[in-house]
Amino acid sequence: MNMKLNFSVLVMCVGVCILGLCSSGEASISDGLVAWWQLNNDGTDASGNGNHATFSGVVPTADALGRADRAMAFDGIDDFIDIGSSVKPAMALTVSLWAQINDPNATSTPLFRNDTVNSGAFRYGAELWTQSGGNAIASVYEGYSMSSNRQHKLAGGVWTDQLWHHIAVTFNGSFDFNLYVDGIDVGGDYRGTGSGLGYSGGGGRLGHHQISGGAHSWLNGAMDDVRVYDRALSVDEITLLASQPDVPEPASLSLLAIGGLAMLRRRRTAICLVGVVLLSITTATYAATFDTFGDETEWQNTVAPTVLENFESYATGSQITELTALGVSFETLAGGGHPHIYNHGANTTPYGSRHLGNFPNGINATNRWDDIVLTVLPGTTITALGFWNGDGQSDTLVATAYDASGQALGSVGAYKGNFAGFLSSTAVAKVVFDGNTGDGWNHLDGLQTNVPEPASLSLLAIGGLAMLRRSRLIRRRK
Repeated sequence: MNMKLNFSVLVMCVGVCILGLCSSGEASISDGLVAWWQLNNDGTDASGNGNHATFSGVVPTADALGRADRAMAFDGIDDFIDIGSSVKPAMALTVSLWAQINDPNATSTPLFRNDTVNSGAFRYGAELWTQSGGNAIASVYEGYSMSSNRQHKLAGGVWTDQLWHHIAVTFNGSFDFNLYVDGIDVGGDYRGTGSGLGYSGGGGRLGHHQISGGAHSWLNGAMDDVRVYDRALSVDEITLLASQPDVPEPASLSLLAIGGLAMLRRRRTAICLVGVVLLSITTATYAATFDTFGDETEWQNTVAPTVLENFESYATGSQITELTALGVSFETLAGGGHPHIYNHGANTTPYGSRHLGNFPNGINATNRWDDIVLTVLPGTTITALGFWNGDGQSDTLVATAYDASGQALGSVGAYKGNFAGFLSSTAVAKVVFDGNTGDGWNHLDGLQTNVPEPASLSLLAIGGLAMLRRSRLIRRRK
């Protein structure tokens, strides 16, 4: 076979294969949508099925990525979103949403219910809610409010903070539910003896339901990206939806065009196009993922290798401007000076008593509440960071990561004496540790990143492969 045609066909095949992989994900994530409320300050049903929602009292707020007006806030008193009476798929079905709950220990916090919201005596439909103790609960009802008319699946202790989380449930059949928090199947126990899911003519709501005895429960927090499917999503699809709110669809038609062009070009052009196709593998994927961790060992094993700074080698009072080994530097604090070494003495972390504080000018009003802002050194790529909250106050130190454009990638928080870490699929440019925590004089310890790497290694590898291929073709021609 002619070598020119053979190589062009190869490039065409690569483009078509990549196109097929991307297109399969694009088709599956929208297949079966009954309703999709993005809640970007309106109740439009983005599924195209016309199941538009109506707001009552809710106001726009920032979403899990810090994007303004991309989620809706509920006051916990009388706010709700009416989703109408038409979103009632039979089992199997899936409910997926993002939520932030201000009081995880509330007796009952309703998230989603698609029937008979205003009845404590009769209950129909499917429901997703939380209760005190950090319990996440998925329920189906079929009539009168008795144990014999309902099925619950309860997973305990899975929602205990005030951060944003993704929650989803697949109602596969009677006593066959899968409950997920942040993309993880959290298991759970079944309650009740009902026979399945039933519907009446009642309407559904987000953030409100009436419980037995006539009392009403309301969401005190925020909600975003609510989806209802008339099928049970796969684990991979749930993982995708948990990666970030409003997961976009990939655009991949350009790959087919690239493959076609390779058929028409000479060998040198085809070599360049191979590089373009390889680069397109990363640009045609879904939106960035941001995974959070509460266990240091799990985080280290996931992102290894890592670099640690425990601050024990620094003198008390030293101001830190840069940690070269970690690939980061620190901006000037709002009240002046840089983060400094503070000898806490209580040994609240595994890494000793010296911590990085936000009050170099002393425990006074000068730096109180100042954020510690960490920036990634130029020419360096970091995608993971971990830290311990060395404060003795009963508070959670929250770190928010941003990319080079200033877009928030996600947040993670460490309670006093605990670890928190993240892993992002997008390179991190800046991390902000919220100074508005506890008494405002904060300190962190055991700061870690994955080993910093130059930002262009993948491009160099692709360029090297292209040059190698070209040299081989030239030698053959000679």
